[in-house]
Amino acid sequence: DPPPEPATVVEQSPPGTLVYTVKACDRDSNPAYNMVRYEFVTTPVNFTHCYPTPSLYFNLDETTGRITTTANMIDREATWPNTLDEFVLCIKASSGMNGRKKRALDNVAWDYVDKDQYLYLLVSVQDINDQDPYLTNPGTVATAVLKFPTSDNVVQLQAIDRDSNLYNKIRYSITSTIFPSLGRNLPIDGAFTINPETGQIRVGMPSYLAFTDGYFMIDVKVEDIADPSKTNHTQVKIFVADEASQVRLVGQTNDLSDPSITADNLITELKGLGGLDFQRTKIQYHTTLSGETVHAQTDICFVVIRNN
Repeated sequence: DPPPEPATVVEQSPPGTLVYTVKACDRDSNPAYNMVRYEFVTTPVNFTHCYPTPSLYFNLDETTGRITTTANMIDREATWPNTLDEFVLCIKASSGMNGRKKRALDNVAWDYVDKDQYLYLLVSVQDINDQDPYLTNPGTVATAVLKFPTSDNVVQLQAIDRDSNLYNKIRYSITSTIFPSLGRNLPIDGAFTINPETGQIRVGMPSYLAFTDGYFMIDVKVEDIADPSKTNHTQVKIFVADEASQVRLVGQTNDLSDPSITADNLITELKGLGGLDFQRTKIQYHTTLSGETVHAQTDICFVVIRNN
């Protein structure tokens, strides 16, 4: 395939925006014989990568060679996760006198072929910042912590911006933390923190003794760093459980196996039941009341958040 000529179109360009002008000439001096006609083609004889439906996004004036955008504006992210980053447009210049004369294109370097000439145009789509951050776990996220958390990390939020690298940087922040109690919404600032770059929510208090058997409702905002007016929001519901309110499963384990393998298998079975949300808190080899460790069994401790 010959190398295509470069061109650029800005995403969401209005109809009629000029993208490129194809220019061909016929060497006949008589105006009656030097007319040139332009058209899109999808299967030229010497190129294999033409965009199959160019008229969906582009108009080509058959007499002037002007390529402009149509009313169907280009949306780079319309078919996410696939993106529309470029088009290869194939244009044929042929004689207006039934192909009687050969012609040459001014803006191509290779020799003309038979009676017609072809231009291969690589149109790159220049992205604009038109996408709001998108949360991969939308709606209210429910999880749980113990009153003395075994881990600082509570829950991981994840958001993406569908724009290109120039515009897809996002920032996480907690806008409010409420502890509903006795019919009142008590603001508890600093109970949790969030990493502004990763969306990891962590414990912000050393003890939850006063909040046992209740829950926090956290509002989280995700914003586009390049354009803070582009935002998305979600809520995280964090239950506070007592050590005694945990559920423990005891699974049979091969003496030589990792207890987490047994735990993962049991957790998978639980999730398969449906209607059950839980937060795993501990995995360890089984410990008897006398304090003896039994390597043939695994303790899996978790807090049930929802059970239908």
